[in-house]
Amino acid sequence: MTVSKMERNKAIDIAKGIGIVAVVWGHLNQSCPIKDEIYLFHMPLFFMLSGYLFNDYNKGFPEFIKKKFKAYIIPYLFFFIIVELSFIILYTATGRSDQIFLSLGFIFEPYGVARPLWFFISIFWVQLIYYLICKYISSEKQKLMVSSACIIIGYVLYKTNVHIPLFIDSSLSMVFYFHIGKMLNKNNFVEIKIPKIVLIFFLGIMFFYLAIIHNIIVDIRINKLGNDLALSVLSGTSGSMIILIVSKYINKIKYASNILSYLGRNLLVIFSLHMLCFEIVKYLWTFSPLENAKYWEGLKMTVFGILFSLIIALPLKKIAPFVFK
Repeated sequence: MTVSKMERNKAIDIAKGIGIVAVVWGHLNQSCPIKDEIYLFHMPLFFMLSGYLFNDYNKGFPEFIKKKFKAYIIPYLFFFIIVELSFIILYTATGRSDQIFLSLGFIFEPYGVARPLWFFISIFWVQLIYYLICKYISSEKQKLMVSSACIIIGYVLYKTNVHIPLFIDSSLSMVFYFHIGKMLNKNNFVEIKIPKIVLIFFLGIMFFYLAIIHNIIVDIRINKLGNDLALSVLSGTSGSMIILIVSKYINKIKYASNILSYLGRNLLVIFSLHMLCFEIVKYLWTFSPLENAKYWEGLKMTVFGILFSLIIALPLKKIAPFVFK
């Protein structure tokens, strides 16, 4: 049966929903027992899904820049101000003003409760780089070669401990996953048959096992790509593909698909606000310090972090609707 465009888009939203739950849980460190495994795939998943939906390569450069600036940089600045001001007010009101530390550099490299906002900056660069690749290269093989060269350059930067400001090094590394997402769309990945699905699951489990036993530790924000680039790429790619396949079948389960697709449509809201919500939740309820929290406390904090993010977003959508378009 052919999957409609609407169904494919909902599957993408479900995949985003799964990904953002993984992000929120993974940010709870010791109270997330599979943090390292989540980090192997969760950011590659988002860049891959963005590539899957990318269709702006035929736009003129000024139009493209204007659209992406509105889509990512304006929301970045908006959420940065909201998150930092809220953090200052919360810590001042609760007698913890001595723990407030601000620097002008934070706006270029967000830290603390604003740390997840790095994704806005990075996805802007990734889409710009990929736009230029599409603009000047027509061959699909050459696009793959250039995208692969980008992640190799990113890996060399990581291994030589060279950090390029504004997350440009991380963005170079993610161009590869963005291109893979575009290739999956072109080849109707959501419509693949059972034998290929079984193969992808088998390979994904194998690559994940190899990455775990070889202690591949990944943190895309700081362009940490692990001690084996091949295993890092294989686990990140196969993990993301498995999430996309699972999302296709979750789409057939009414309530689960509605909840996860709603979270996926509100991806950037949850991404931006959940760490601030951790601070609010810790103040409103008595939670153990995150470094001492039990697994079940981490799960509760994950749920509260997501719910509070969605609640806080309701008035923000009325105040600045242009940010959420």
